Amino acid sequence: MAEPEEMQACFDTQPPQPELPNHFLHIVDFFETDEEYRRAEAMKDQIVEVDIEDFIHHYLPFQPDDNSVKLAEDSLKQAKQLNNAGSGRKTFPPNVEHWDEKERLEKLGSIFCALDSLKLRGTGPTCRFELNPKHKTALKTSVSGHKSKSDGYLRLLKPTNSPSSVAKLTELPISDVAVNFEIKRSPNDSVENRRQVIHAAGDMLDNDPCRQFSYSVTIEDRDTRLWYWSRSHCAASTSFDFTKESRRLIYILLAFIFATPTELGYDDGIKRIQDQDGEIRYVYRIDGRFFKTLRCVAKPIDLRMSGRITRVWEAEEVESFESPLAVGNPKVIVRDVWLVESDKTEKQIQDEVFRNLDCLCKNESSARLDASFSGEDDKHREELTEYIKNGKYKNYFLSTIVDEKGKPTR
Repeated sequence: MAEPEEMQACFDTQPPQPELPNHFLHIVDFFETDEEYRRAEAMKDQIVEVDIEDFIHHYLPFQPDDNSVKLAEDSLKQAKQLNNAGSGRKTFPPNVEHWDEKERLEKLGSIFCALDSLKLRGTGPTCRFELNPKHKTALKTSVSGHKSKSDGYLRLLKPTNSPSSVAKLTELPISDVAVNFEIKRSPNDSVENRRQVIHAAGDMLDNDPCRQFSYSVTIEDRDTRLWYWSRSHCAASTSFDFTKESRRLIYILLAFIFATPTELGYDDGIKRIQDQDGEIRYVYRIDGRFFKTLRCVAKPIDLRMSGRITRVWEAEEVESFESPLAVGNPKVIVRDVWLVESDKTEKQIQDEVFRNLDCLCKNESSARLDASFSGEDDKHREELTEYIKNGKYKNYFLSTIVDEKGKPTR
């Protein structure tokens, strides 16, 4: 039972439920105790497969225009990363079947490098591709401390963390990884590749409270597939040959590296900070007020990525994102929960209950209220009737002081 001065702040992010084909992707052959396999087992019927064209138009961060793609093609040709294949068709250099995984990563890095100098949407890239052969750089999470891994990734040029926390080259905060890549030499490695990308994507969503959704890319030989991860649903595209469909790959890469952080899945209502004591904390903006997390009370434990996934923090109200100093109000509980868009928030439900009780006490006499508690003894009947009449019943609820609906995901 809550004391009257305790408060609760709720932050509800509500994704829609899109209509998608009922075709789920094969991602696991057998079950093992390793966490990577356990997550793959949990996700085996959770990922819907979408035609690559539908994925491009529905899931990509934004849609580059034809002029942007033409500029990118010219830049790639100047860098000798793109060949003319006749009939106006262009391809990336062949002989990919002879490349090992490191060479494939390097080729992808060369393509990204040729696009870095472009200016699209009035600005340069927001992220840069980095190789991670043999997983030399661990992707460190700030909530659980767990270390993930990826073959390569698009890293935000403007880090989410302070400069002091990126000094260790062997560790990269997973919050700075916008898109992760997994690359294998043979199509026979597709199931292993999918397990790895699912595990890395799950770490991103579970351990970065700022993340609404995220993207991944997998390549086996030439077969390229795009992935979208969110709390509403997860989707994978059908595959395409990146060496033959160069324009499609260029379009996709532009949509990633020139996307804003918000378009890449970062929630602009939550800011990651390094506090005065050196700890990583998060500031939530909720209906114009700001709450800084102090400790995690409860975090997601479901191996599946879709669902309510409630995260609970002990927090204190602060001045703003720029000045996260306590304003002196009592500590609160912040609940970050995912709901179906049409669902009511906890505050809306509680407000409705209170309105109904207030309406009841206005329209009913004390005698009739007393009679409605006939199962109680005289003392408790009098107390309950008095609480309803004077509104003190609210003291027995953990009251929600403020809430906000986040932006719906796809």
